[in-house]
Amino acid sequence: MADYVAYLGGLNFSDHNFAWQDAMVRIADKGAADFLARDFEATWCGKARAGRHQGDGFAIHALDGRSNREGFEPLLAAIGGARRSIQLVSPYVTFPFLDALGEAATRGVRVEIVTPVDNNKRALRDYLLAEAHRLGILVRLLPTMTHAKALLIDESLLVMGSSNFDFVSWLALEEYLLFSTDAALIASLRQDLIEPAFAEAEQQLPYVPSGPRAIIARLKVQGAAILVGAARNARRGAIDWH
Repeated sequence: MADYVAYLGGLNFSDHNFAWQDAMVRIADKGAADFLARDFEATWCGKARAGRHQGDGFAIHALDGRSNREGFEPLLAAIGGARRSIQLVSPYVTFPFLDALGEAATRGVRVEIVTPVDNNKRALRDYLLAEAHRLGILVRLLPTMTHAKALLIDESLLVMGSSNFDFVSWLALEEYLLFSTDAALIASLRQDLIEPAFAEAEQQLPYVPSGPRAIIARLKVQGAAILVGAARNARRGAIDWH
């Protein structure tokens, strides 16, 4: 069988099994490669469309930036169905995902987020820390910046891809999400990303921004969300983005 490989959206797909490569996940599946090739061509022509490819033990969701509220419903449903634990690594977690995580925490689910303290977007960091404190979510701080993003639910469902689980993804960005129940992939992610990240952040002192700082961060996020939402229906061809 020929080897089909595509590099898109923080994910590396190929042709029959899972394997890590350069902090990306490689899926060996011809159907996945064909799906991504078609999606790339449509996006390049300014005709991005939402779509889904179902494989053996995984599903790829392509979000078009305009219908993302519907596109993210499977993720929010998965968070809503969590029973024991949710572990998340991301630098920019915001609404509506943070609110869904908070609802899980109120049900007794242990929700933990790892995020960088030396964040290149300080307002988003302060917003996350203030909201997480209010919602009862445990946040661990990495000493350095990272753009890694992955979510593990009940140690049995992995969600990763290009989304940072933030309002920009929710409102306007074309994203890829990988949902996987593959035990080998989950074990690899735990060993190579989640456990090292949690161990490195373990000794970080808790930090909660002051009242005024938290208010300013919230206002900045709300203002940015208005601007991003207004741009959702902008032209999306490759030339337009350039």
